[in-house]
Amino acid sequence: MSNGSLWMESVSGAEEGTYQCAVHVTTKNPDQPDTWTFLSRKSTLRLADLAKFDLQPTDRTVAKGQPTAFHCLINSKPTPSVIWLHNEQPIVNGG
Repeated sequence: MSNGSLWMESVSGAEEGTYQCAVHVTTKNPDQPDTWTFLSRKSTLRLADLAKFDLQPTDRTVAKGQPTAFHCLINSKPTPSVIWLHNEQPIVNGG
């Protein structure tokens, strides 16, 4: 860490939070030594929580001409972009 870098081998979640680099400089004046502290800007570490479905679509049987809906709810950091596929092809403009 003396080179100014902070290395974390395996982030577990307890490390989430704000980080800031503090540099202490002491003058070598023997008559009046002073210590100065310089702070970097703050940086935030967030743990990604990817693709955890809270609600997944279920099978439907619907009479011809009747409405239906599929529901999907995903909890993810960062916030995901959700698209629907029909027969493995993206649905454009709501189908």
